[in-house]
Amino acid sequence: GSRLAETSFRTVETIRINHLNASKLAKRRLDKISHLELQSWLDSLPAGPHYVRRVAAFVSKLYSLAERDDWVDRNPMKKVDLPRVEERENRILTAEELVRLMNPTDRTGIMALVAVHTGMRRGELVRLKWTDLRDGLIHVPGTKSARAKRIVPMTPEVERAFDLLPRRGETVFTTEEGGMLDLRNTNRDFSRWKKQMGFPRELRLHDLRGSYASFLLHTGADVRTVMELMGHADSRTTMKMYARSNLGAKRESVLKISAASAP
Repeated sequence: GSRLAETSFRTVETIRINHLNASKLAKRRLDKISHLELQSWLDSLPAGPHYVRRVAAFVSKLYSLAERDDWVDRNPMKKVDLPRVEERENRILTAEELVRLMNPTDRTGIMALVAVHTGMRRGELVRLKWTDLRDGLIHVPGTKSARAKRIVPMTPEVERAFDLLPRRGETVFTTEEGGMLDLRNTNRDFSRWKKQMGFPRELRLHDLRGSYASFLLHTGADVRTVMELMGHADSRTTMKMYARSNLGAKRESVLKISAASAP
C-alpha cells in the first residue's frame, strides 16, 4: 500500500473489504478457485463495467503474485471474460462555455478553470500543493510514479485564480478546515456547480482536461508538445482520446480546401 497513491490505495482497500472479503471466495484457497467461479462472482457484482474491470485487475494481480511465489500453477483470471466498456467521446467545451469559466468565485469554479487551462487530472488537482507552484509554472504531482510528473506553464487567468484561494493547508484546494479534498466529494461539488452555472449535465470534470488538449491541437500545437503537457506516455493516447475537432473546426478546414482550389 505504501507504494500506491493515496486514492489508489483507498480504491484497493474498498475492493478488498467490500467485494473480495465479503464473498464466499474469500474463504477458499486461491488454487482451488476455478475461472468459472471467478466469472460468476464478477458477473454478480452490482457495478458498472469500468469498476468490474478494476476489481478484476486487482484479483488478477493477486493471482500473479501468488503464481510468482509458486502458490498457484496458473492465473485463472486470464480465462475470465470482462465486460466491454464503450469508449466515451470527450465533451469539448465551446468557445462560449470557455468564456463562462472566466472570473470564478468559488473553489469548484477555480478548479474547473485550472483544469481547462492546464489539462490536470482530477487526482492531480486534489493533490496539488502550494510548493508545486513556482515561477509561473505548475510542477504537477504524479499520480503513479515520479516519471508521471510534468511541468505546465500557468496562464495569467490561472495565476489570478490561485490568488483568490485562501491558504488553509498544504494543498491548494482544501476543505473549509484545511484538509485534503476527497475525490468523491469533488465529483459531487462539480455536479452541483455545473448545474448552477448552466453547463450540460453530461459534462464531466475530466472533459475539461480533454478540452485543454483539443484547444492546443486546434491552435497549432504539435502532438509531441501536447503529449508532454498532458502527461501521456504515448502520442497515440493523445490523438485517440483527445484530438477531437468540433463541427465548426471541421467546417472551417473543409472551407479552406475549397478556397485553396478556387481559380
